[in-house]
Amino acid sequence: HRPAVVADPLDLERVDALRVEVAAVVALPAPVLGAGAEPALLDDLRADPRADTNCVSIIGFSRGGLLTLQAAEANPFKVNAIISMAPANPIGQLDNLLTDLSAIDDPVLVLVAANDTFQDQHVYLAQITYDSLINAGKTAFIQVYPGYDSNGDMTVDASDDGHELFFSVQNPYWSDVLNFLSNQCNVGDDDQIPAKVLPTVRIAPNPFIEYTRITFLSKEPETYSLLVYNMNGSLIQKHRHCKGKHAIIKRSDLKSGIYVLQIITDNETYPTVKLVIE
Repeated sequence: HRPAVVADPLDLERVDALRVEVAAVVALPAPVLGAGAEPALLDDLRADPRADTNCVSIIGFSRGGLLTLQAAEANPFKVNAIISMAPANPIGQLDNLLTDLSAIDDPVLVLVAANDTFQDQHVYLAQITYDSLINAGKTAFIQVYPGYDSNGDMTVDASDDGHELFFSVQNPYWSDVLNFLSNQCNVGDDDQIPAKVLPTVRIAPNPFIEYTRITFLSKEPETYSLLVYNMNGSLIQKHRHCKGKHAIIKRSDLKSGIYVLQIITDNETYPTVKLVIE
């Protein structure tokens, strides 16, 4: 069996693409979820013999990212993993949800692009979702992708909308979705998606004032690059051809705020890390 995914369908192309990856997909339009009909749909999915009921997962984008969290809260025994992509906050509903996360008992993956600020401050909303889950003692992960080139002109600038990263099933986020499901669920050996094993990295201090040190806790790559992006997705620092177990990132002329660090080797791209400069 493959993981079973309940998808918030932005369009039929997305649902069709999801069907290629999983054994069963149930489309939950926003009005249906909001009306509380998701228990029956989840029951139908769990009853499907093609579905692996050890890994019934919900994935949603924007308002659907909020709805996945709401559905997981309402159906904790029917859901095994939650993926919230650029969650929205219509009329404060996300704020209300985050005040009490006690009912959510499954791992949550939060995804967002660093320049997803057109419709709303989705980077901020993703971050407070993650922070609230961690503060509530939940298992949560966040991935902030570098600014997305939505118009395809090979340059990320103010005209690009990071929200569009999730308009279609594509990398870099889709491979993270599959690895998350593989790591969090009891997927059968014949269908398991191998997770990439990357060297563990420690970044301290973080937050920092003048500089922070990156330390590879296991064998470091032969060479690597360090890229620092601001929250608009613009590359503001780059350190190429780095070597060794330690590396330093200096504040230089950067203002106080939140930044995104990406570590890249010749063969791998590490999950991004939030840097905070005080």
